[in-house]
Amino acid sequence: MEILNFHSLFIWLIFWNSAWRIQGQNSEPLVSLQGVLGRNVNLPCNITPPGVDDDVTLVLWYRDGFSTPFYSLDARRGGLLGEGRHSSSDNYATRTYFSTVSKPAVLQLESVTLKDKGIYTCRVDFKKARTRHSEVSLSVIIRPIIVEIDGADHPLSANKVAHLQCRTAGARPNVTITWWLGSKRIKTTTVRTTDSSSMSVSRLSFKPSKEDTGKYLSCRVENPSIQNGALERGWTLNVYHKPKLTLRLGSKLRHFRLQEGNDVYLECDVVANPWITEIRWKFEGLDLHTNTSAGIIISNQSLVLQKVKRANRGRYLCAASNSEGQGESNSLHLKVQFRPICKSHQKLTYGAARHEPAQLSCDVEADPGNVTFHWRFNSSKDAEDVLTFTSDKTRSIATVIPRMDHDYGSLLCWASNRVGAQQKPCVFSVVPEGPPNTVNNCSLRNQTVRSVTVECVEGYNGGLSQHFVMEVYDKNFHTLQANLTTREPTFEADNLPRGTDFLVVIYAVNAKGRSHPLVMRTSTLPGPQTQSRRGTFWQKSFSPVLLVLTTIVAGLIVITCITAIILKTKSRCHEHKDKILTELATPDHETVKWTNSKKPKRGSGSQSSWDSVACNKINTSVPLLHDDKPIPSDLVMDVVRDYTDNKQENGQNGHSETKISETFPGSGYSKIRNICV
Repeated sequence: MEILNFHSLFIWLIFWNSAWRIQGQNSEPLVSLQGVLGRNVNLPCNITPPGVDDDVTLVLWYRDGFSTPFYSLDARRGGLLGEGRHSSSDNYATRTYFSTVSKPAVLQLESVTLKDKGIYTCRVDFKKARTRHSEVSLSVIIRPIIVEIDGADHPLSANKVAHLQCRTAGARPNVTITWWLGSKRIKTTTVRTTDSSSMSVSRLSFKPSKEDTGKYLSCRVENPSIQNGALERGWTLNVYHKPKLTLRLGSKLRHFRLQEGNDVYLECDVVANPWITEIRWKFEGLDLHTNTSAGIIISNQSLVLQKVKRANRGRYLCAASNSEGQGESNSLHLKVQFRPICKSHQKLTYGAARHEPAQLSCDVEADPGNVTFHWRFNSSKDAEDVLTFTSDKTRSIATVIPRMDHDYGSLLCWASNRVGAQQKPCVFSVVPEGPPNTVNNCSLRNQTVRSVTVECVEGYNGGLSQHFVMEVYDKNFHTLQANLTTREPTFEADNLPRGTDFLVVIYAVNAKGRSHPLVMRTSTLPGPQTQSRRGTFWQKSFSPVLLVLTTIVAGLIVITCITAIILKTKSRCHEHKDKILTELATPDHETVKWTNSKKPKRGSGSQSSWDSVACNKINTSVPLLHDDKPIPSDLVMDVVRDYTDNKQENGQNGHSETKISETFPGSGYSKIRNICV
């Protein structure tokens, strides 16, 4: 019976629709809607009567121009529209319902499918007014099905570009892909979006910082037409970075209060991801290690310096490393206040003439530098305070006037600051002024074919400023080859003839005179020798008989030469004995030891070039050596061979002792051996 009635109703609706098409219509403008796949959508229909005395009798819904409605609400039997009869076709029986409560009234379509896309027409019949038609265009939107991020859930490195990719599939029409860091959209990075059918890909180049650790990085996919329809994928960032270290004093320490004897604590604060393996400590660029005997204790992130001293002053830092690299802290300059100490490398001996004032300068190092000085004079007679002195910061200048012999002696200088008094005084010597002492420990530092370099140790300066002179003569003291004056006893004489023997005279000079001269013998290296047809020479072969004969002849020649040298030397010794004794008879002669502690350049092939010439110092009465006043060669050349003491020691045996230099081939060294005649 129900089937028959529904069939009759549709036949009537078809007739009515045909009649309506003949009579005309009242149309509403087209409304476009977008439905989301799988969600509900409401298709609007205006059912408000044009007049207050009119009512709706019938509502019909058509699709895509079909003449048969798929949904109807019939109130023609009387009563209100809400009490009318709802009918729908099989395809929409469970998914559609026309609601008259909403304003406007809507056809509720549940679980939208792709097949629901189309043009929907709503027809409204009134009791009096003409029939009204309205159309709704429904399109179906497909939400993204999947959203994935390639490279997610992995640690990132600070300040290094990370390349990420977000992929989504199944969306229609095209969707918008954005990247977010926390609640902020990333705008300053490179983002590229490509589409391929239903697949969308967005690539992000992102440089995180260590402050981004713990923030949520996400890729958000959305269609602007769908409210609350965005899909999002992301993860909480774990940003690796190299250690950041901060070095500071212990919380209870103040820099301006650190003094000798205090314990100092240094703390190294570390921020690192991943965590560090160890902490290293450095002092003035050198690694520090635990040394309890020196008062250095390292414990985790703390450095303890027990009973600090002046030597602990300087720059400290801590360093650590992890998989991202190495980090260093700020440099902390540790200042330790200490009592005054004597400043090193200051003048300690002063020469003073009688009845003439001499000023002695005393310099100390101290922190703080506001110090108070005190002087005391220690002489051979007694000790007394020095009242005449001035002070300026860490320097004090005392004035003394020697009048008697006992006015010469030692002056003691003390200073004190708020840390304490100086423990060891600075000791200065006041001595009578006089000529300087002879230089000593002279050595040949370098030797070439055209130059020699000599270095000596200065002697006492006689209480005055001194300078040094080196004169280079030929072996007979006839010609002055070089004359050098220096502030330090180091000389380099160049432009000398090659392969030549020389005599060197060195002495010190101050305002009171000069020292005894030091006389030595040296030479320049011979020039390089060339061999013609070297290749042919080394390729020649010698017969064994010729080699034996050559050896015998060479041996005879050597024996003959040695015999001649011995006889000639013995003759010269007797000939010049009286003359040497006359010229060297000075009351203050001394024995001098010559040194050759430095090696000449190897490979030079030269013999020793630094030999003693005189076994006594030349008296100061001898004038300065100049080109126009040559000293006799007998004075220097022969004295070493037949010195009177050696003659007396060996006279009982009827022989004398002569020193001959032997050269070690290829070594550049020689030795002096004694030959008894």
